[in-house]
Amino acid sequence: MIEQPYTRIREVSLPLIPVTLFKSDGVPLLPLLALVDSGANISLFHAEVAELLGLDLTTGVKIPLGGIKDSIEAYVHSVQCTISQYSFLCRVAFSAQFTATFNVLGRLDFFEKFAVLLDESDQKLYLMSRII
Repeated sequence: MIEQPYTRIREVSLPLIPVTLFKSDGVPLLPLLALVDSGANISLFHAEVAELLGLDLTTGVKIPLGGIKDSIEAYVHSVQCTISQYSFLCRVAFSAQFTATFNVLGRLDFFEKFAVLLDESDQKLYLMSRII
């Protein structure tokens, strides 16, 4: 099981976790912080991350992503991800229109690989792997 304390940024504590994404040749990027978000259907990363991975952004499957306010255009690619010692293939949407501070880990693929507990009282994130 992975136990990760929330990260305090200014006045807010957030369930952020380091995620390592891999280029198609197996070379890892440095770990990136991502917000564990049970309200997100799919993981969403900034377009710059796709560029670092050597992906041609627009060759992915184009999807609209709606939020509380507006909709953005994103492109889905399958990317090898590692969290702690657990590695898995994850569909990730990348968008040049995504302006949030943090990348997002959403339900598709990520929540299927881990049982997730967000403990607001203790300000900790717990992940139990379902990867065998």
